[in-house]
Amino acid sequence: MRRAIFVTLSAVALLATARVETQTARPAWAWKPAIAGATDGQVHILPVRGRISMLAGAGGNITISSGSDGVMVVDTGSTATVEKVLAAIKTIAPRGVIRYVVNTSERDQFVGGNEKIALAGNTIRFRVATDPRVSDALTKDRASIISFVSIFERMSAPTGQVSKHPEDAWPDDTYSSAQKKLYFNDEPVLIMHVPANTDGNSLVHFRLDDVVSAGDLIDMTSFPYIDVKAGGDQVKLMRYSKARRSWSASVDVSPSHEDCMRAAVAVDGQGRIWVIWSANRGGNFDLYARYEKNGSWSPEMRLTQDPGTDVNPVAATDSTGRVWVAWQAFRKGNLEILVMAQSGNSFSPAQPVSFSPASDWDPSIAAGPKGEIAVAWDTYDKGDYDVY
Repeated sequence: MRRAIFVTLSAVALLATARVETQTARPAWAWKPAIAGATDGQVHILPVRGRISMLAGAGGNITISSGSDGVMVVDTGSTATVEKVLAAIKTIAPRGVIRYVVNTSERDQFVGGNEKIALAGNTIRFRVATDPRVSDALTKDRASIISFVSIFERMSAPTGQVSKHPEDAWPDDTYSSAQKKLYFNDEPVLIMHVPANTDGNSLVHFRLDDVVSAGDLIDMTSFPYIDVKAGGDQVKLMRYSKARRSWSASVDVSPSHEDCMRAAVAVDGQGRIWVIWSANRGGNFDLYARYEKNGSWSPEMRLTQDPGTDVNPVAATDSTGRVWVAWQAFRKGNLEILVMAQSGNSFSPAQPVSFSPASDWDPSIAAGPKGEIAVAWDTYDKGDYDVY
C-alpha cells in the first residue's frame, strides 16, 4: 500500500488511526484476526505527552495540541461525533480557543467535523481582515483549516460539480511543498506531505513533545484503505535525522498507482538502504526491491516469480552485513514462510523455513551477533493459532 517507510534514528510517540476496514473483499488466503474496537459510542481522551492528547472513538483518531496559543486539532473525526469531540476539547482546554485544524486526509472519518469545529474557533490573524493579501476565507471568525492542496481540490469538487462538503469545511490554508512549518504552543510543528493512501496525506510532527500524528498512514487493525483514484498506493522512503530532529522529504521508491502490500527496509554492510515490498502486477503479488547508496537508487529488481502470492516481507541485516528477507508465500494450496539472503546486488533463491501442512503467516525476523538469523511466524499447525 502506498505508505511512507521511516528509517528512524530517535524515539517518537506515533499516533495512528485504529479502524477495522478494507476497501475490497479480503482474499481467501488472507487471515483476519478478531480485534476488539471501541464500540461504546463515546469519545475518549488519552493524554500522550506534554501538550499532546489523543481523542479515540470519533472515527479516525484525533490529535489535540493545547497550550498558551490555543488549540490545534489534527483531523476532526466523523460528522456524527462532532459534538462529543467539541466537548472533549473543552475538557482538555476549558479556556483554549481552537486556532488551527489540520487535515491529514480527506476521508469522511477525518474531515467530518471540519465545519463545526472550525466555526467553533478563531484563527490567529497576522494581518487585518481588510488587507488585500488576506483571503476571503481568513476574514471569517473561524479556525483555519490546513491541508495539502490536493485535499482542498477534491473536497471543493472540480469545476461544474457539487461538493458533498459544505464550504466552511474546506481547507483555507493549503500547501504544495514538501513541508509546512508553524510555531504553536511554544514548539515547532512540522506538517509534512507524505503520500500514502492518497496523494494528499500529511504527517504532523510536534517537535518538542516528539509526537507524530500519522492520521490515515498507519492502521494497526487492518490493511489500510487505499484510494487509487486519489493517487494512493506507492512505497516511499523518509529518513529521520537525530542531529537535526527533522524528517527528510519523501522519496518515491515504487511506481505510483499500484496495489502494494507492506514494505520492509534494512541497511546492508556497505551502507546501502534496501527497500523490499510486495506489489500486485498482472493479478499476482510478487516481491520487488531497490537499494539506495549516496542518493542514487538502483533499478527495480523482481525477487519472486512464482504464480503464488508473495506478501508481508520483513528484513534484517546479519553481523556480516547481508540483508535477509522473510515473507509469507502461497504455495501448493498453503501459506508458507520463505527466506532469501542478499548476494551482492541481488538475492539468493528462496528457501522454505516452515514445513507445516497447515498455513503459516505473518513472519518476523531478527539477526544475532554471530551471523545467525531467527525467523518467527504464526501457524495453524495444531488446529489453533500458535507462534513458532
